Amino acid sequence: MYVSQSNGCFNQITEKMGGDRMLVDCLIIEHIQIAEAIFLMSLSAPDIASSAKAGQFIHVRCGKDFDPLLRRPFSLSSIDRERGTISFIYEVRGRGTKLLSEFLPGQRVDIMGPLGNSFIIENLGSEDHAILVGGGIGAPPMAALGQVLSLQG
Repeated sequence: MYVSQSNGCFNQITEKMGGDRMLVDCLIIEHIQIAEAIFLMSLSAPDIASSAKAGQFIHVRCGKDFDPLLRRPFSLSSIDRERGTISFIYEVRGRGTKLLSEFLPGQRVDIMGPLGNSFIIENLGSEDHAILVGGGIGAPPMAALGQVLSLQG
C-alpha cells in the first residue's frame, strides 16, 4: 500500500492488485445531479487515470462500510490524465446507488479499477470516421471514447 500525492496534498491511498487493477480510496471532487435521478461523480484518482482507457469501468463501494456488501460497476465517462481525475455517471435505481447519491464533495469513496476491456481504436486510420451510439445510462462510455477519438484527430 502506498500514498500518492497530487497538487500538494495527499488525496489517494492505493493498493495494487496486479496488472493495472487497484483498490483506491479517492477524494470526491465533484458530485452533481444532472437530471432526475442521474448523477455525475468526479474523483481524484491519478493512479487509475494514468492507466484507464475508454470503455473500462470501476467498482464503487456505495456505503461507508460493508453495507451494502457488493460494489456497483460504473463505466468511466471521462478520464483526465493531466488532472488525475476520472468521472462516471449513474442512475439512482436502488439502495446502493441511493446511498452513493448522498456522498458529498470532499468525502472519500472506495473504488476498484480500472476493470474490463477498453474500446479497440488502435487500428483506426486518419481517413476513418467513427459513429458513436449509446442510449440512456449506457451513453457515458461513449463520452470517454469521443474524448479519446477527438484527441487523435
